[in-house]
Amino acid sequence: MTALFLIEQNVKSLVDMSTAVDVVQEAFLQWADGRAMNVSRRRAKAPGIVLHSLCAGAEYLGYVGWKNYTTTKHGAKFHVAIYDNETGEMAAFIKADYLGQLRTGAASGVATAAMARPESRTVGLFGTGGQARTITLIASKLRDGGSTILRSMPIFRTIIAVHHFVPF
Repeated sequence: MTALFLIEQNVKSLVDMSTAVDVVQEAFLQWADGRAMNVSRRRAKAPGIVLHSLCAGAEYLGYVGWKNYTTTKHGAKFHVAIYDNETGEMAAFIKADYLGQLRTGAASGVATAAMARPESRTVGLFGTGGQARTITLIASKLRDGGSTILRSMPIFRTIIAVHHFVPF
């Protein structure tokens, strides 16, 4: 079997926030039911670099996989690999910065839907890093166009983020 190789642009064209929310919701339900597992993040450090590793299995999908990413003074690089449960063959290798942002936004959306008061229309968000855009997007959709209050240090990052996030 030939593995599928996806770059960031492929992920952006194939997955939207609505799909990500549905997939994350189902993953949490399957995890609670014992048909999926998640292994906590582990880190390996060397001078100037940290390798972060996570892995999971999804019996209900027939796949296992890992997400690894490195962090250096030059930033972070994210990769995901998915393997077929039966054959052990790699099914996909994905450059996964955007995919991680979608997953974080979707997980925030699932948590917001489950825990926030239904009448709430404002979401507070501390930090304006790479994950903030998808969290803001899903919060707005879940809260029927509600508002998001952003706060970052220093203040100029908040101003830049607001300019960058609007319109979606």
